[in-house]
Amino acid sequence: MIHSTSNAWATIRQWAVKFDREAAIRTPSKPPEGGNGGETSFDPTLVAIYEKARIKWGADDIDIRLYTKPRPDKPDKPDKPGGPSPVFEARRQYREWLQSMPEERDRLLDAVRTAIDASPTAIGEEGMKRFKSELNQWIGDQRDRLQAMLDDAPKGIAKKLIRRADLRLGELRDQIWEAIDRTASAHAKKIETANKTYADWGQTLDDSGKLWLERVNGELQQDADGIVDEEELARLAASLTEWIAGRKTDLAGKLEAAPSGVRDALLGQSDGRLSALRESVWQSALSAVQAYTAVAAQFRDKYGDWDDRLPGRSSQLLDSINHSIFDDSDVISDAERSQFQSRMNGWIAEQRTKLEQELAQSPAGLRRTLLADANERLDDVRATMDRFVQDSLNFRAAGEAKAQQYYGGWAGGLQQRADAYLQTIVGEIRQDPDKISDAEKEQYRQKLVGWLDGVKTGFASGLAGELNDSLTGVRRKYTVQANAAVADRYDPLWTSIQDAIHQWNERQTPGNGNGNGNGNGNGNGNGNGNGNGNGNGNGNGPGRKPFLFRPEREYKFDYGFGDRRMMFSLKAYGSAASKSMLYVSDAAGNKREVTFKFGSGDMEKKFEELLRANNLYGSTLSMDKFEELVDKLKDKLKGVSDIDLDRLKSILYGEDESHKMENAFKQLLDLFKEMRL
Repeated sequence: MIHSTSNAWATIRQWAVKFDREAAIRTPSKPPEGGNGGETSFDPTLVAIYEKARIKWGADDIDIRLYTKPRPDKPDKPDKPGGPSPVFEARRQYREWLQSMPEERDRLLDAVRTAIDASPTAIGEEGMKRFKSELNQWIGDQRDRLQAMLDDAPKGIAKKLIRRADLRLGELRDQIWEAIDRTASAHAKKIETANKTYADWGQTLDDSGKLWLERVNGELQQDADGIVDEEELARLAASLTEWIAGRKTDLAGKLEAAPSGVRDALLGQSDGRLSALRESVWQSALSAVQAYTAVAAQFRDKYGDWDDRLPGRSSQLLDSINHSIFDDSDVISDAERSQFQSRMNGWIAEQRTKLEQELAQSPAGLRRTLLADANERLDDVRATMDRFVQDSLNFRAAGEAKAQQYYGGWAGGLQQRADAYLQTIVGEIRQDPDKISDAEKEQYRQKLVGWLDGVKTGFASGLAGELNDSLTGVRRKYTVQANAAVADRYDPLWTSIQDAIHQWNERQTPGNGNGNGNGNGNGNGNGNGNGNGNGNGNGNGPGRKPFLFRPEREYKFDYGFGDRRMMFSLKAYGSAASKSMLYVSDAAGNKREVTFKFGSGDMEKKFEELLRANNLYGSTLSMDKFEELVDKLKDKLKGVSDIDLDRLKSILYGEDESHKMENAFKQLLDLFKEMRL
């Protein structure tokens, strides 16, 4: 066993020289040829030293067998004095063969790389098969070479060394094939890059030709006499030849890193293309010379026509964008804003392109001047369009906020209105002296449907009064929400009404005779009989159901919000004590005070003045008429809440809004007159 670091280093150096850094670090089941017998294990100190040795010598393929009890190889005793043993000679031949393998491998890889680099196309499946075949042939040649070197060796050691070589060659085959595969893959990528470079270069040729022609046109415009002689044509041709050569030089520089085969092929292709381009550009140059004397006025006229059409074209685009903004039910997102910008940018580019096309044959100097003017004109138009679109976005955002506020106020009072409606219906049910029939029950259901439709209509009408007609998307969004909210009220309301009808029909019913009947109903005309009411008296029952105040019911309507809020209530308890605007009296003569509350004190004062002027202030309304016309009353009250105080104060809209307010008040007063006792 090796016990010291210095001994270990000495052993490593000795083995490295002996095996030429080509053995394997492993723990075999039996020692290598010439080693000691028995199981082996690694010495940790030797492993650490081995790793340092790999770093020191800089070779990943240095493999050294380290054993706990290493035994250096010693030459076998010669068969006869003065000569090496056959085993020793065979091992020497093997080491010599092994030392030659890196050079043989590099020579093979150099040949393969040269062949791949010279290929104008990617190495396909057939090419890779050919390389694999050549590799297998090379592996066989190397094995044959070793076998020939070991012809004189004893068969046992020769077989052992051949088997060891087969393992080496198998590993080497995999390494070389991996290197070939990497080289072929890299070559394919380089070809792809070269082809793309060539394609990109080709796409720029036409534009480059146009630029060259533009330069020629600029020179022609500075020719004072307008005559191009032979000398000038020769100079122009020489300039074109130089330009063509520059294009090829540019391509060669771009393809400098490409494989030689594909580089030569692409440069060969470029010759034909450049030749065709040269002919095309030269003919265009001659045409430009011939067209030099054209009158520039016609191009100014074209520019004028283009400029005159700009306002109409921009209006069409803005109308389309406006429609997209105003008809959108959702808040305009950043993505949609970017889309509007893209549409305007595209439109600007389209207008510029149209002008460039119209001026394509104009003298270059004039064209530059007109295009510069066009750019300034388009910048102004673009700025105007930006302002217009931003104004539309702000207008829609304001409408969205107003609609949201209106919907919030409306939705906040929806349940209260539903409760009030339910109380009204329950009160009507309890005023019926008889049981509610199925037909009457269906009437109550139809009445509920009508009331819900009225709530929907009222919201739509109120929202329309809040918003500009153009904001169709916002109006549609909140109308859908309102309709859904109203629809959600149907089931609970109808269930409550059905429960009320059921409870009323199942009550203990007193007699209702009003005549002098002689049956079991002994009534005296006051509805207090104690029997079954099935006598044959001559009394007359009530002609209709009287409306009475009920303690559990409170009429209260609430519309609008802020300064436009309109509240109406009918007090549920107590009698009217002080002087009020209006009262309601039921069939029993009970009076309740009607309370009006306006969000605006000015409007409340105006309404009170109108009541006094029409002799309605302090008057009493019929409860019967009130119940009959309550739905109309709600509509009229809502109409009052629709009045816009800001528009009322506006110089521009004040007169129209004032007429609207007077008309709403008049309709409400006419309804009160119809209800008056």
